[in-house]
Amino acid sequence: MTKQTLLACVFFFGAAIAPASADWTGLYVGGHVGGIWGDIDTTTSPAPAWFDGDNADFGPSGVLAGGQIGYDFQFSTWVVGIELSGSTMDLEEVRAISDDRYSAELEWLGIAALRAGWNMNQRSLVYLKGGYATGSVQTRDVDTNGAGGTGAFSTDEMHGGWMAGAGFEHRLSPDVSAGVEYNYIDLGNQDHIAVSGGTISNDIDVQVHAVTVRLNWHFWSP
Repeated sequence: MTKQTLLACVFFFGAAIAPASADWTGLYVGGHVGGIWGDIDTTTSPAPAWFDGDNADFGPSGVLAGGQIGYDFQFSTWVVGIELSGSTMDLEEVRAISDDRYSAELEWLGIAALRAGWNMNQRSLVYLKGGYATGSVQTRDVDTNGAGGTGAFSTDEMHGGWMAGAGFEHRLSPDVSAGVEYNYIDLGNQDHIAVSGGTISNDIDVQVHAVTVRLNWHFWSP
């Protein structure tokens, strides 16, 4: 087999297995995994006498995994769409503050976002996205031998805020795409209320960053 024949075979084989162009219009579902990190800042007032973490800044990091579903519309080389996603995660930091064991945790995250992008080479999509974010945040403290007495409390509240991100997605086949995405999520301030020898108000402020690898199945298009 000549070199020219071999190159021709490779070319036609590649053309057969890869779409010459990709219409992003349609429904997709997929999954994602990645890393997440950020800041959870707490301010407790009034604080009980036994509590030593009146103001504590946590910087947890961890991993997350979840799924997404969305619908895109393509207009010429531009793509716009809407996406819903949900993630569960291991994002917790436990700190020893004096004789207290104090922790803050983000348990899960939900996002409803619009995205807009450019179909840059008929198979690769670069995009920006933004929308609403919500998540469940927990705080816990236990003091078993404090000089000001002993006690414990825990809180679990929903936070709501906004997110903005960017990503890159590439069609591996007409039905499957893979990509990478970065998101900044600001879940804002929320008062967490607990009762332990009186009412405790814990003001929690949460901002996180997430980088994920995504895999989507495009199973319907008009």
